[in-house]
Amino acid sequence: MILALAAIEDLHLCSVDISHAFVQSDIDTVVYVREADDFQVNGANWVWRLNKSLYDLKQSLRLFGRKFAEVMHLMGCIQLHSDPCIYIWERDGVRIFVPVFVDDITLASKSAEAQDAFVAELATHFKLWYLEPTSFLLGIEITRDRSKCRLYLSQCQYIVNKLAEFEMTDCKPVGTPMTPGLQLSKENSPKTQEEVEAMGNILYMNAVGSLLYLATTSRPDIAYTAGC
Repeated sequence: MILALAAIEDLHLCSVDISHAFVQSDIDTVVYVREADDFQVNGANWVWRLNKSLYDLKQSLRLFGRKFAEVMHLMGCIQLHSDPCIYIWERDGVRIFVPVFVDDITLASKSAEAQDAFVAELATHFKLWYLEPTSFLLGIEITRDRSKCRLYLSQCQYIVNKLAEFEMTDCKPVGTPMTPGLQLSKENSPKTQEEVEAMGNILYMNAVGSLLYLATTSRPDIAYTAGC
């Protein structure tokens, strides 16, 4: 939705990634950890009490989400009730849309200067990677034709990688994503133990999951076929 709005209103897009996001959060309970096998300072029986969150803690994501929300509110952002992962910053008539996916942040605004100021202020709270104009977002390639107010999404590399994963790099493209008139039933299921074992080596669930992910992101044209 934000990308569509950016295309229609010709908004500037830039991306920011918070470096080591989870370890920048304060921990809210007492947690001790043992020394790692390759980090023995005081012996195998020594434990450390955490002052900050760590990756792989059960509460890491919640702690970072709370920390980030506090910073956004401190900076004057409004968090949407309809989608709590979207913040809106507004000052002196300039508005910035801030959709967030964990620690990946996108900024959309008519003012590039306001975006730079926002990033500079955010950098006083977190260590950041400033990725400049958005060209990739969550694995999706983004290209724009700003003269025509158009924005294109592509997952070409993801598709190429999946074809290689399922040994289909030599497959031939077709005009329709499904054989016309195809009827699937239980009769297509394996009937002998040998067929069951052979089918067990085929990663159908992984393949279907990958197709469903594509269908809900950049390839709605395969949604019907992937859902059948």
